[in-house]
Amino acid sequence: PRTRCPEIREAPDAYPREDRVSPTTPLPASWLPGDGSQHDTGGPASGLDDLGDFEVYVDAETSDPEESFSIGITDDHYDYLDSFGNLHVVGEVTNNSAQSLNIRLVAAVYDPDGNVIDASSLDAAFSSIKPGETVPYDFDFWGPIDYTEGLYADKADSLTVQWDPYWTWTTDTNLVDLTTSNDDNSFDDTQGTFTGQIVNNSGETMGSAIIIIYFRDKQTGQIIGMGYTGVYDELAAGTSADYTVYIPLEDGFDVSKAEFTILVKGQRP
Repeated sequence: PRTRCPEIREAPDAYPREDRVSPTTPLPASWLPGDGSQHDTGGPASGLDDLGDFEVYVDAETSDPEESFSIGITDDHYDYLDSFGNLHVVGEVTNNSAQSLNIRLVAAVYDPDGNVIDASSLDAAFSSIKPGETVPYDFDFWGPIDYTEGLYADKADSLTVQWDPYWTWTTDTNLVDLTTSNDDNSFDDTQGTFTGQIVNNSGETMGSAIIIIYFRDKQTGQIIGMGYTGVYDELAAGTSADYTVYIPLEDGFDVSKAEFTILVKGQRP
């Protein structure tokens, strides 16, 4: 093999600094594998000026590609600043795969030049999403955007949401659909408050339960708000547990233009 070295700026003591290496200068044997006797730079006598073309070789390993999950994510995310100035990016994720998945999502906000302003990640509220099942999400925890006034309004140009291949995996957990009772809600200028009881009507003991409540715009069907909470005390069959879910609202939110849906699932101990 031939080694070409246009210039070496730092030379060991064995090769004096004032003797700069040119493309035609043989490298010292001490710099090369073995005794160095079989190596030379092989460059043209006139230097790089007459170097017409070259080839670059890269070592690589081949492997079979990993099978990717089929996961659908909302194209038209709904983003808003709540009354406290915190950013919310709301949408839906659908498991189109053949197995139940635990899904993590990642969101990023960009300026007009494509630079990342901020990023956020979350795990889907349900730790196991069945094939064909759709679950809402809300990115509501950010860094600079939440702590720098005007950053989102002045600098944000676009955003993306994608699932995280490293932190998304198949799961054998099978969540059980539950119901609620005595549901009620109230609204003020900052949030919607939902209360009621989670009812374990599954016929078996549940170790915990998660309840999701989300808004849709009545005209467009788009999700425009979402919140959830968990109950982590054991629920015997036929018993219930109180819940309270808070959903932060954007300024000027008109509750008459929204309809809400409740999802609740239990997990066996």
